[in-house]
Amino acid sequence: METCFKVHFILENYDDRKNIRVYSAVISTAFLRKLSHPNKKPFSPDSTRFDIRYTTLPYRPKSTFPSRLVGVLLDS
Repeated sequence: METCFKVHFILENYDDRKNIRVYSAVISTAFLRKLSHPNKKPFSPDSTRFDIRYTTLPYRPKSTFPSRLVGVLLDS
């Protein structure tokens, strides 16, 4: 079984003061090997593919923002 890493990127848009976007992906070690050895062909091309998903998260209500952010990070 291939080892995978869940990664998140949190982006704040200067023009959108009401929301942030949380981008998430699951990256396989096969993809990471491809980055460190670009001239070596992967065993399976499908093993180096991944999807990037995003969630728009409103800041308000501010009192629940931290728990909602944690929920998005753990759920994605």
